[in-house]
Amino acid sequence: MFGYKKYKPKKNHFLFSLFLAGCFQVNVEPIQENDQYRYFWEGKVVSHLKNPYLISPSDKELNFIDFPERNLIAYNKLTSIYPPLSLAFWASFSAFDYKTMLIINQILFLIIYLIFCSILLKAHQNYFFLALSSMTFLKEFVQAVHIDLLAGLFLLLFFIKLRNNKVLYALNFLSAQILTKLLGILIVPFLLIRNQKKLLLIVLYAMIPSLIYIGLALTNTSNGPSEFIKSWKWNSLIYEILLYLNLDHNTTKLLIRSIYLISYILVLLSFYKKKISFLSSITLVFATLFFFTHVYNAWYGIYLFIPAYLVGNLGFVLYSIAGFLGYLIYDYEIHFTIALMTHLFFFWGCIEMIKNKDKENIKF
Repeated sequence: MFGYKKYKPKKNHFLFSLFLAGCFQVNVEPIQENDQYRYFWEGKVVSHLKNPYLISPSDKELNFIDFPERNLIAYNKLTSIYPPLSLAFWASFSAFDYKTMLIINQILFLIIYLIFCSILLKAHQNYFFLALSSMTFLKEFVQAVHIDLLAGLFLLLFFIKLRNNKVLYALNFLSAQILTKLLGILIVPFLLIRNQKKLLLIVLYAMIPSLIYIGLALTNTSNGPSEFIKSWKWNSLIYEILLYLNLDHNTTKLLIRSIYLISYILVLLSFYKKKISFLSSITLVFATLFFFTHVYNAWYGIYLFIPAYLVGNLGFVLYSIAGFLGYLIYDYEIHFTIALMTHLFFFWGCIEMIKNKDKENIKF
């Protein structure tokens, strides 16, 4: 389709072109973003041995921390929602001021992005998919320094090590992914089915980072995680449709989570019965998650992009980068239209998966 398989430049030339494009994202204030203020603030809070899961940015107890951009933190009465490895990452740059932290993170994420692309190309060469995704990912991960790139790198390394039958190495990377962003936990039931001889090992490697996060973040005074679950809404098609049907927000959230749970179980059963491959299962798990979620930010797409790239599904690759359309909501009050534009790619990906029947799947 579109001749994309024929696009094969020299690898070093391709990576150098990404490097040049990424250089234009460095020392540029993130466009239509404010998450970086919270990232750097929470890094400084941790470096001062304070707990951002218990104390929000608005708390006067933290007035001694020097961070002039503190007033720019969105939802400053909410505590942190980020797993501990993310906080530790930001804390490592906390000695610097905001501008210096931003530039250091942008340079570091550009390097990580080039490593990420190089590993993907070594696993499976598809320059078209990478070139396509770079238009979104360079903005989200280099300019806007979203931590999901680091989580995505861990997820990619998990897949690579798993493919090479290095299960212990793979589990280490999966644990690191969960400690950076929690979404890797969705893979664990599929991993248990795939590697039944290592059930206890898999459970331990999944449970320990999850329990660390739960123990730290889910306390009586931690309002960040609960508010994200209850209150956020961004670029969600199903959510907009249900609201149009005059359902209240609480009922809508309960319904879409129930539908996703059903879809997750169906995919899991299909994998258990060997009707679908491991990679295709994970692709569908993340695709349906973003289709039924009430929040689909552009940087979330990397979790879908990785398995979709390895499977060779153009529709889901496009869906993984379509979240950038959500930025239009800032300027246009046509939420349903923008959500429809974003989520139509989900159907393309499903149709393509049915027709391809895993023909291009990298064997696991």
